[in-house]
Amino acid sequence: MAGGGREWDLAVLAGRADDAGEGRVALAAYASASGHPVPDRARLATFTRARELGAAVWSLGMAHQYPRRYREVAASWLTRMLASPDPAS
Repeated sequence: MAGGGREWDLAVLAGRADDAGEGRVALAAYASASGHPVPDRARLATFTRARELGAAVWSLGMAHQYPRRYREVAASWLTRMLASPDPAS
């Protein structure tokens, strides 16, 4: 899969306030200002998933070092990752 920095940033941008439709507005503003088309939602979902997996791994490492502070955070991320389908499948 080609891509990288731009798609990663756009996935983060689109996911910030998507329930209110602000993610779509932000992506449209990006396309207008940059002249680059916005990748489709399926493509951005792959980068969103990678970002979430990174957060899950980070929280697991922090829970190992600081269990009282991060145990519940790590458990929540792990549960979410195991319960949600892979967007690439």
